[in-house]
Amino acid sequence: MQFISRHDAVVSLRTLFPEATFFQAKNLLVRGGREVASSIRPGELFISLPQAEAQREADLQLAIKRGAAAILTDQTLITCPIPVCRVNNIHSAFAILMQALAKFPTQHLRCIGVAGRQGKRSYSQFMEAIAKEVDWRLGKSGSLGHFDGKQQHSLDGMTPEPQALTQLLCDMVNQNCSHAVFEMSTEAIRQQRPAGMFFDLICFTEASSETKEEKMLSHLSQSGMAIFNLDHPGCQRTLNKWDGPALTVGMTQDAEIQGKLIQNGKFEQILLITAGEETVPVSIRPRGKRHLTSALLATATALAYGIDLQDIARGLSKVGEISGQLERIICEQSFPVYYEADCGPIEVQRAIQSARGDRTRRVFCVVESDQENFSKHSLQEWASKLLLITDPISFTTNAGGSSLQRSSVHQLQQELPSSAKVLWQPHFEQALEQIVDEITDDDVLLLIGPGFSRFTKKTQKQAYQENQWLEERLNRRPVLSASCPQFSMS
Repeated sequence: MQFISRHDAVVSLRTLFPEATFFQAKNLLVRGGREVASSIRPGELFISLPQAEAQREADLQLAIKRGAAAILTDQTLITCPIPVCRVNNIHSAFAILMQALAKFPTQHLRCIGVAGRQGKRSYSQFMEAIAKEVDWRLGKSGSLGHFDGKQQHSLDGMTPEPQALTQLLCDMVNQNCSHAVFEMSTEAIRQQRPAGMFFDLICFTEASSETKEEKMLSHLSQSGMAIFNLDHPGCQRTLNKWDGPALTVGMTQDAEIQGKLIQNGKFEQILLITAGEETVPVSIRPRGKRHLTSALLATATALAYGIDLQDIARGLSKVGEISGQLERIICEQSFPVYYEADCGPIEVQRAIQSARGDRTRRVFCVVESDQENFSKHSLQEWASKLLLITDPISFTTNAGGSSLQRSSVHQLQQELPSSAKVLWQPHFEQALEQIVDEITDDDVLLLIGPGFSRFTKKTQKQAYQENQWLEERLNRRPVLSASCPQFSMS
């Protein structure tokens, strides 16, 4: 059966939204709808999404002028010249309507959702590797792209808007995908984009009252199951409120799927996974606790589908580095260099901790940030995450920075104790020169910020040249021992 996201079904809004209020109509039968007023065609439903009041009114008038047959909104529009269906949550209604017009494609697909601030990307990678071991045809939607089982889709964001998400689901069904993994961003959960989808499983790497990941539980199918990371307090609280089927994973907390790190080497971690009476050691190459947690969540997911633990272990061990998450930069240098894309306070803190591992070595860190990053997070938030970190951290920008950024870093220095080694360097090369003078073979260099991806993408000529530039500078240093003086604050 072929599925399309438009004009393949007639949907009764009265049936779909029984609590809705209708003006100038008792019911509306819908074949399609659009949320962009300038693209409305005569006879279509206009979906009025929240925005600035004046702009929303202007879009409403434009949609009517272009021939919209009716309006779906969360506003009371008594004087509107065309029929109106008013719902309580327009974001949820928009998503449900798109799914309904496509005849709810997730009914023909085993959907797996993953939510939480950290670990979604690596969970998706682990699931892809396990799927290959057992010949699943897997669709994926997330931070590394959107795959329908045959080809990649160029869509914006980790979780697409409802129309694009529905079309992707239809394509997955058409390509005979058996399963699909969806990374759910905080914004997508807030805007109810998964509404109308039915998930077999939903995994929680983290959960908090601020980002409200627990809202995903409402999208589980009747026989669906939730999987919680008990090492995160928010997941424990969410589990305590959840009365449906659940599995738990943990490393520091007792759980049904238990993990224990038994080796933290330079290029891999050995994770001992115990499920019931069976235990297997697994080589996990992506560095950091978040990836160990993701591996446990992927294990729980696969076990829930009846996959053998040995097959799971083989899949997990085949996952290499995760793009932009402590990704190694190879420049023939004698000390490890890692790249981390996310540069918020908690991401910087976690990246430094993960790069150090269980060794007592220094992590020289360069954060290539911009003023927006400082504006997005308070100085108190930065200070709280860097409070106990004594590793050298240089803030810089690719473009040389501004006096405002320099001022922000200086204010951050004042918030931190004297043991902190936070510097402002207007140019990355300056920061690198100082680090190269002092770093030893026992230390780690950590480059944080999306701009540093230029050193990891070697498929383009410019990226290769950037990598050569970095290699030359990293190898211009004297032979130093671990007893060298500490990073200077001058």
